[in-house]
Amino acid sequence: MRFLIVDDDIGFRRTISYIIEKYHLGVVVGNYGDGLEAETGIRKLRPDIVVVDLLLPGQSGIELTKKISSINNKISYIMISACSNKSIITEAMLSGIDYYLQKPINVLDFNSVIKKIAERKKAGPKRTGTLCHKLKTICRL
Repeated sequence: MRFLIVDDDIGFRRTISYIIEKYHLGVVVGNYGDGLEAETGIRKLRPDIVVVDLLLPGQSGIELTKKISSINNKISYIMISACSNKSIITEAMLSGIDYYLQKPINVLDFNSVIKKIAERKKAGPKRTGTLCHKLKTICRL
């Protein structure tokens, strides 16, 4: 799978890239520290999965996801953030985020999410069952 990473912390982008490479999850096709630059990169590079932070310069991860999801619903989004505010997490899930993980990241959780996304992509269109998954996630908050 093709990954694009968006986080204003270059060390975190490097960590995610390392995990993706070490566990043979796919290839990182781009990484950005700014939401507006990432939007251009996503349109150009067409990743399968975008790993995105919530708070970014330029535009938030939620704004970025809403924009891209409205024109390409085949991309899966994993938001990784230190934010634990339930209303913000709910907003993120409703904006098009498929999974929300909290920093600091747990490698096993990240790998598990990638496997779930891969299985869902093999099964068919992205939006199949996604609303049900999101409602379950939101209800657990």
